[in-house]
Amino acid sequence: MADIRLPCDWTLQQIRDVSGDREAVVLDPGRPVKWVSVGEAHERSRPEIVLGFHSLCLVKPVDDDDWYMGSLYGDGNIDCADGCITAASSSFNIFNDSRQTVAVFRGFDCAGSPVAIVGPHDETPGTVPRTDLVGMFGDDGVVASFRVINDQDEW
Repeated sequence: MADIRLPCDWTLQQIRDVSGDREAVVLDPGRPVKWVSVGEAHERSRPEIVLGFHSLCLVKPVDDDDWYMGSLYGDGNIDCADGCITAASSSFNIFNDSRQTVAVFRGFDCAGSPVAIVGPHDETPGTVPRTDLVGMFGDDGVVASFRVINDQDEW
């Protein structure tokens, strides 16, 4: 089994508190990660740290300071998307500990104007992207999509 690690100066309880996921876990980084972009998949450097949040995960590759969001499958495989990531919750505490900017959109597909922009090494608590999907995710559920953007010309 590979060395299971937490991010520097973080505890598992802090990760659970910041994410709002009481069941967040640290996963074995000795697993394949596929990087998927518009119809193709390729492997990237192996993960150094993997954090699991039910069917989503955050991956920090070896020799890379950035974190990437991905889908965690029942067999342990991970797909990280080069593009739009979708999540459902009652609200989102967005903590961006990267050098890039994260745009938060209403709905499934990163379309329209962002409802929040979270700059590098910044955060925004309690973002609630209102949607018209009443009942789809329970009485209080909303859907948001996220895209990492490198500069303002991309949105």
